[in-house]
Amino acid sequence: MRPPRHGPRGAGLGYNKSKDIRIPNDKVGLVIGRGGETIKSLQADTGARIQIAKDVQPGSPNRVVGSTQVHT
Repeated sequence: MRPPRHGPRGAGLGYNKSKDIRIPNDKVGLVIGRGGETIKSLQADTGARIQIAKDVQPGSPNRVVGSTQVHT
């Protein structure tokens, strides 16, 4: 029996891939959807964890949306 490998792909350890995008503040509701349906569906379909910043940068018309996906 081989010992477990260590590192990014060994022993069930994955690596994260992250991406931040900016969306207009007035479109945040479309990404979330009624009762969170749209964002939950996007997460289920892609396996990514999607987070929308609650705070808006002063004077910015956009909000940061971050997604993280774990690869094993």
